[in-house]
Amino acid sequence: MGYSGDELLTPRQLVEICLKSEHRELVLRAFDVFAWAGNAFRSNNTSLLEAAWTHAADLDDWAKIIQSSKKGWSDEETVQKLESTALFHASNRCYSAKSICYEGGFRDVLPLLQEDAELSDLKDTSTGKWSVETILMQHQNFPDSGELMLTAIRMGKCVDAEDASLMSD
Repeated sequence: MGYSGDELLTPRQLVEICLKSEHRELVLRAFDVFAWAGNAFRSNNTSLLEAAWTHAADLDDWAKIIQSSKKGWSDEETVQKLESTALFHASNRCYSAKSICYEGGFRDVLPLLQEDAELSDLKDTSTGKWSVETILMQHQNFPDSGELMLTAIRMGKCVDAEDASLMSD
C-alpha cells in the first residue's frame, strides 16, 4: 500500500496505515482518526474499529503483565501499570468524559462494556461483537489477563488522561 506524498488519504486509509504500524503512538492515532471522521465512518467501519481494539490489546505483553501482577503489586503499582497500557489510552481517547468526537461518540457505535451494549439496540448478530469488552474476550490472553484488560479500559473511561501516566514508548 504505497502512497505518494501528493495523495489525499481517506480516513479508512489513514486507519489502515496506523494499524499496520508497530509504533504504539501511531497505532493509537487510529482512534483519533475514528473520532475525527464522524459517526457515519465509525458505523460503516465497525470491523476496522474492532481490528483497532485488537491491535491495541496486542501492543502490551499481557502474559508478562499478569505474571508480574501475581507477584503482589500494590494498588498504586497496578494503577500505574494499567495506565501505561494501550487499552487504557484507547479507552480514555474514545470513552472518557473529556473525549471529543465529531458527530456523536464511540458509544453510539460500539459500547465499551457488555452491560452498556445490552442496554442499547446496537447488537450486531452477524459478528456477535457488540462492545469493546466482547472484542477483548476474543483476545488470546483474555483467559488469563481479562480482568486486568477490562480494568484498564474501565480506568481509561473514568480517568482524566492529563492525570494518567504518559504513554510509554
